[in-house]
Amino acid sequence: MPHAPDISVIIPVRNGKDYIEEATNSVVKQNFPNMEIIIVNDGSTDFNYDDLKSIDPRISIVHLTGLGVSSARNAGMAAARGRYFAFLDADDYWQPGKIAAQFRHMEERTATGGVFGGFQKWSRSESGDFPEPETLRIDCEGATQLNAAASGWLYTRLMRGLIIGMSTFLIRREVYDQLGGFDATVPIGEDYLFWFNISQHYTMDCLDADLTLYRIHSGSAMAKLHQINHHGALLLRAEKTWGLSGPDGDHISKKEFRRLVGQTEFNHGYDHFWRGDPTIAAKSFRNALSAGVRPERSMAYLALSRLKQLKRLLSNSKPDATP
Repeated sequence: MPHAPDISVIIPVRNGKDYIEEATNSVVKQNFPNMEIIIVNDGSTDFNYDDLKSIDPRISIVHLTGLGVSSARNAGMAAARGRYFAFLDADDYWQPGKIAAQFRHMEERTATGGVFGGFQKWSRSESGDFPEPETLRIDCEGATQLNAAASGWLYTRLMRGLIIGMSTFLIRREVYDQLGGFDATVPIGEDYLFWFNISQHYTMDCLDADLTLYRIHSGSAMAKLHQINHHGALLLRAEKTWGLSGPDGDHISKKEFRRLVGQTEFNHGYDHFWRGDPTIAAKSFRNALSAGVRPERSMAYLALSRLKQLKRLLSNSKPDATP
């Protein structure tokens, strides 16, 4: 394109051949011609990602060597020429009209740093396949209504659990120019650290519409189980970096913050109790209990986690009966 595009779309991918073409086509089909599509191949070995350029002349490929998703997004933003940056994970899908609605909103609200929206979980059917995107189609081009509870100065609302889908977000270039990109040292939750940083300097708006399909599979963030409570660690880092007050004056007390962190411990323990490590579950429920979060349930799950630990210990200590 001879002139800079209005929007740069940044798609990081690593070994995502099963979904990347579908994701890319959801961008190409947007009713918004003046954009560039930057696919950042972060050391993939499953596919020749340069072949994706044949889909549309607006596509370019940046190659990295397995540096991680934050570095991939940063490389995409460094290469971008647009006035706005939009993000799409390689296994997600944009609904039609998403970009047109967000661009119109940002052009009208010149002080707003970014705009996002809701997302619909996209799970496998009983047959094991994902439903065709057309069967879940929502035309978002006419979306103008804001979700007031998720718009404005969002720092303390992010602390309290506001969810922003990565693939729904669009920011002004000046946000990146002023604040920089994603922290590549953070293994999990780098997107929320990015939102926290933006929320200290800019308002953000949420369109009251589901703008994307968020694919749920074994490799998706919602499906993964981690040994560390990354959500709690993220809250603690945000509190240390920016404190407990937002630019709008809204304040979270120390007591409330302790309970917010404790709630992440309860959630972490719950996930590990049902599908993970009972030792980690027990530790998390102890932390939740000490924070005063759901004391009766935390106490019960702590006891049950210890029972699971004991059963595992006894099972592992049984003598081998094989002659």
